[in-house]
Amino acid sequence: MKAYDKYKEDLEKRYPQVCATCAPRVRQQIKNSAYVAKTDHLRRMVEKTRTGGGDSRRRGGWRAAVIRLGAVGWAFANCTQILWHALEILEQGERTFGLVELGNSASFLRSPLALKIRGIASTNDFEGLHASTSRMMPWALLAGVLASWWNPWMHKKYLGSGGTMVGLGNYYRSQLISLTVRAGAWWILTYPFTNGFSYEELLRANAFMMVFMTLVSFLETLLM
Repeated sequence: MKAYDKYKEDLEKRYPQVCATCAPRVRQQIKNSAYVAKTDHLRRMVEKTRTGGGDSRRRGGWRAAVIRLGAVGWAFANCTQILWHALEILEQGERTFGLVELGNSASFLRSPLALKIRGIASTNDFEGLHASTSRMMPWALLAGVLASWWNPWMHKKYLGSGGTMVGLGNYYRSQLISLTVRAGAWWILTYPFTNGFSYEELLRANAFMMVFMTLVSFLETLLM
């Protein structure tokens, strides 16, 4: 409070009062300055849009290559596991529908759907594709772990219009949960008979995982 008078004097020197005669001109000058600032901002936004949201240096180089490599690893991991579960469903379905002991399901065993599943799963092409996909599954899980740092917002931030990424903590926590579930499901369903699962239980488990993987992949794709 002792320095109040001095502070007020300094404040009035830095920001002198405007008289009634000068006030309209001052307001007009402020309005003109605001218009110039808005026009300059609009020009910068138009230029950024024309260049695809960033200059050529930001859209190229090692950073772009690493981000795209992460996206490829993410896509390979998800698509391979979805395909593997789909093939497992066909195989377990063929075994389930091929059991005579099902009794009251005998009418379904003669249905077009059951016959189609058994026909597809008994071909050599299916067996070869199933075996190849099973061999790729460990690599797909490894690719999922190595690409876990990647997220869909990186394309927008570093290769697009820029901005700030928010909610990364929740995203990476969900990634950790998803990878744990995927790895656990693959391990259990790859060695089913040590757990005493029936063909029907394996069929349901693989169907659940395929729906889970498809839903997670679809939701993450929406963020791209």
